[in-house]
Amino acid sequence: MGNTIISFHNSIMGEEHVSSLEDDAHLRLALQRHATHLQQLLVEHPASTYYMQVEGDGNHASGIFPNDIAIIDRSIKPSAHDFVVAVVENEHILTEYSSYIQSKQEVEVWGVVTGVIRTFRHHY
Repeated sequence: MGNTIISFHNSIMGEEHVSSLEDDAHLRLALQRHATHLQQLLVEHPASTYYMQVEGDGNHASGIFPNDIAIIDRSIKPSAHDFVVAVVENEHILTEYSSYIQSKQEVEVWGVVTGVIRTFRHHY
């Protein structure tokens, strides 16, 4: 098997790295380094950030689909049109933060959705 050339673009640093990857250990190290940058990009408040897998119908209009992983920050105060995880009748739901949600006393906003991770292959 020949050498594999992989080009990594680090959008945070604005640098491009091209490596000839001779072995899997080198690849794992490169991917771990980039995963750390991805974590920094997606998570502003690590101590208050949670991940939840979307079930049911999702929210197709917002681009959130079943099996997506929602990134939720509990330290952020929601604003109009944010997507939030709300607790309604002891069930967590994904919904848009609106005047309707704000007016309901029995609705608890659990956290604000700050991003979504989508995979294209599922391992069941």
